[in-house]
Amino acid sequence: MREKLRIIAIAAVVVCAYWNIVNFGMQTDRDVPPRDSNDAYILERRLSAIRVMLHAYPAGQINFLSNRDLQGQKRTGDDDNNWMRASYVLLPWKVKRNEPARFIIVDFHNETPAPVPEDFSKLYDSGDGLVLFEKRQLP
Repeated sequence: MREKLRIIAIAAVVVCAYWNIVNFGMQTDRDVPPRDSNDAYILERRLSAIRVMLHAYPAGQINFLSNRDLQGQKRTGDDDNNWMRASYVLLPWKVKRNEPARFIIVDFHNETPAPVPEDFSKLYDSGDGLVLFEKRQLP
């Protein structure tokens, strides 16, 4: 009798564990948004080609500017969020704003591009609003 109760208890524990695993998997699939909806992942994908171009410049300071920064306008919350995400995505480089740097990345996403200072030359245009510039050595 005792052996039968032990087998029933073990079976009950196994069934409950299996039920919890299946339920957790179904709930996770339903509640977790797709990766493509994550703003940090989207910016990481947009910056991937620029990261490759910057590998020759292994560390240092990079400016990440929005169109409003170039026009001298007040930044929006989206500008601040994109700058913060770029700081994460572009490690090991130090991502700054409006400080002297050899490279600047400007995010013209969904906007008409503002003029860039003349002492910068365009190195790369992603086609989706991100442009990498390098400071020219002036004589």
